[in-house]
Amino acid sequence: MWVSELFPHIARHVDDLCFIHSMQAESNNHAPASYQLHTGDVRVGKASLGAWTTYGLGSENQDLPGYVVLFDAGPLGGAGNYSNGFLPAAFQPTRLRDQGTPVLDLLPPDEFADGQRASLDLIRELQRQQWFRLGRVSPAGLAFPRLRGTLVQRQQTF
Repeated sequence: MWVSELFPHIARHVDDLCFIHSMQAESNNHAPASYQLHTGDVRVGKASLGAWTTYGLGSENQDLPGYVVLFDAGPLGGAGNYSNGFLPAAFQPTRLRDQGTPVLDLLPPDEFADGQRASLDLIRELQRQQWFRLGRVSPAGLAFPRLRGTLVQRQQTF
């Protein structure tokens, strides 16, 4: 691959680089094109590749998130680039930061620990009552996927 003499360091490593010449998008604006790259469509509300991968393959470890997003200032097009879209909340990513605390709100302040436990217990009890109303007594049933996704995500970070 030819490289300009303006980039001598890149020219030395050009054989180790991968060039994708076939990539194209339906939009000439960066934000919708970036969204299409991550979700396969320019229309909003679609699940990202990470959400689909977690949905299809699951997570190797139930104590860790299915997938993470390395987050700095945010991608063009916003959080939709890596969102779970119409998939259940259990398939949303965990955002990691490069400065400060890597995962926000991972450790609650000491004065809120009891309140957080009470909040998790309340979510669990509301979900149990909903399962009972719907005739599902097994916690494996998904009465409210968003509620279950919230509970699972909170328990992973608790």
